[in-house]
Amino acid sequence: MPLSMSTPGLGPSLPPTTELLASLANIAQRTDSAMTNAGLLSVLLQGSKLPEIYVQPEQDRPTKSHDVQSELEVELPVVDLSAFNSADGPLRDAALAKIVRACETWGFVQVINHGVDIELIEKCEAEVHRLFQLPVCIKENALRVPGALYGYGANFWLNLPAMNWAESFHINKHNCKEYAAKLWPSDYERFSSSVEKYITQVEDLGHRVRRVLTEGLGLEAGHFDNYFTEEETVSTLRMNFYPLCPEPSKALGLKAHRDPHFLTLLHQDSTGGLQIWNESRDEWFNVKPRTDSFIVNVGDVLQAASNGRYRSVLHRAVVNSYKTRLSMACFFNTSATVVAPSELITPENPQRYRPFSWKEYIRTAYTFTTGKVSQLDELYAIQSSSAGATEQ
Repeated sequence: MPLSMSTPGLGPSLPPTTELLASLANIAQRTDSAMTNAGLLSVLLQGSKLPEIYVQPEQDRPTKSHDVQSELEVELPVVDLSAFNSADGPLRDAALAKIVRACETWGFVQVINHGVDIELIEKCEAEVHRLFQLPVCIKENALRVPGALYGYGANFWLNLPAMNWAESFHINKHNCKEYAAKLWPSDYERFSSSVEKYITQVEDLGHRVRRVLTEGLGLEAGHFDNYFTEEETVSTLRMNFYPLCPEPSKALGLKAHRDPHFLTLLHQDSTGGLQIWNESRDEWFNVKPRTDSFIVNVGDVLQAASNGRYRSVLHRAVVNSYKTRLSMACFFNTSATVVAPSELITPENPQRYRPFSWKEYIRTAYTFTTGKVSQLDELYAIQSSSAGATEQ
């Protein structure tokens, strides 16, 4: 049943209360969750209880909100990418050591002077806000149904115990016009031109960061170039909007997970929400947002390609009741079959993962629930070394 209602100022006026509540009850009973829209529920139910479909199990709920300033808020290591164009050898070496260490420990790093045009980022963010402000009945024209890779809707995992308190929209630069035309049939280029340019520049950033991290492994910077030809490179943009939540202590914007990709390049606004799990402390840490940077995080494919040296780490998004949050995550990947180079395999550090392709991995990468053992280790670790595959 398509939704016909919308929020004040964003479309047609609301139906009578009885009809509205009946419609919401109907949505809440949907088991496929495709029609569920956190933004709509946020406005309509502000100040009331969190709808049951969003209530996380007790063990998954955030124990520390992101707005609490404490020793559990960290600013990730910041690396100035302009150092890699510098003739100053020690400056470049220090930047390389810093980005490598961050990816070996946190699995995350912030990069500045990244080369993505700031005005383009701001323009793209404005277009993404315009997308999420559309009436639900319009956004449903580009609905992402379970099993689909692209479109508007929820983030799907199998075995998901509760819905994420977020709206999302998945596209790539090749289908951007197609999906924009479903939302703005006569004015789609305003959105698609900005987003296509943004994805192209972030892809270029992904290539540059990949080559730096490859060099950090002691390999030639272009060692993985054959994995990332124009035909093999796979990039997807996920735009996330986290609306106000009536009971943020019971909800999550995005469940705890490890990214299955090669790299994720995340730009976020000034509202905090990203949390990273630190295994040695057995604790979640809030990441202090920095709008002039991109957050780069290691994915499972890079962990395998680095033979476990770079780490794909659990992370999640929490929400709040006072300020919305917007983020844009570009997943940078290869469709080639990935295997760790022989140079990284030694008697002390034997091959940790068998070769696999993204096409193979994606079939099962989102089926695992949060746990100490990652989906990568569960599916592809070579038995003789799997016990130490995530211990650094």
